[in-house]
Amino acid sequence: MIGWQGFFQYNRRLQGPLIIWSFKFSAHTPSLPDTLSDKLLDKAIDTIESAELLLDHEKTDVAAGRAYYALFYIAEALLNENGLQFSKHGYVIGAYGKEFSKTKLLDQKFHRWLIEGFDTRLIGDYHVDTKIEMDTI
Repeated sequence: MIGWQGFFQYNRRLQGPLIIWSFKFSAHTPSLPDTLSDKLLDKAIDTIESAELLLDHEKTDVAAGRAYYALFYIAEALLNENGLQFSKHGYVIGAYGKEFSKTKLLDQKFHRWLIEGFDTRLIGDYHVDTKIEMDTI
């Protein structure tokens, strides 16, 4: 059986805590290939690093998108651990809310962050007359 435990990592450039989830395997052996969840978490870490680089160059609109995708990949990994996979952002966000927020398995603020991150990413990606402020990310 696979169990998981979350911890916070304070990210100096993104000015707040981001959740990085570590998966603990009860019978983990180094020869096992990376699971989809492992790959998604690795992608989340890479995405956070990309957001930091973008913030170093004051590219807040694009950094907001990267920060959202880090949260999205983490949500996908958690859902995958429950045997759930989705092809649309809205389905992932909704399923995360149902599986982890409504059940209070995880703090409900994480679901709120995912929703707000999605909205902010849309502004950064599609609005040409709006600049996302550094303190929003």
